[in-house]
Parts: sequence; C-alpha cells; structure tokens
Amino acid sequence: MKAVNLKNQSIEALVAHFQVKKDNAIFGEIYNRYYNNLFAYCQKITGNREDAYDITTDTFIRAAERIHQL
Repeated sequence: MKAVNLKNQSIEALVAHFQVKKDNAIFGEIYNRYYNNLFAYCQKITGNREDAYDITTDTFIRAAERIHQL
C-alpha cells in the first residue's frame, strides 16, 4: 500500500481522506497548515494571547468533531 504524501494534498482531499480514514496524521496536517494563521487572527481580534489560544483550540476541537458534516 502506497503512503499518501499529506503535504501535497489539497484541503478538500485531506478532509475527504479524514472523513473516511479518521487518521490522526491527516487531521494533524490540517492543524499544522492552519493553526498559526487562525491563532494570529484570533489574537488580533481578541487582543489577548490566552483567549486566542483557547478560541483556536476550541475551533480545532469542533472541526474534528464536525468534519463529517462537510
């Protein structure tokens, strides 16, 4: 079985693969791609690093729980 190079996959492909395989490595790739930008956005909006961290963490938890709905 050939390993899939996650770095070269589109976000749509990653989501589709995660929905089927429930592989933490796939969600980890999504997390790694978007964490810094989401955190920076949340920090800009809230003006508070701790709040931004909490919001970013909650966002990824909810995304993992609801990714099957996409």
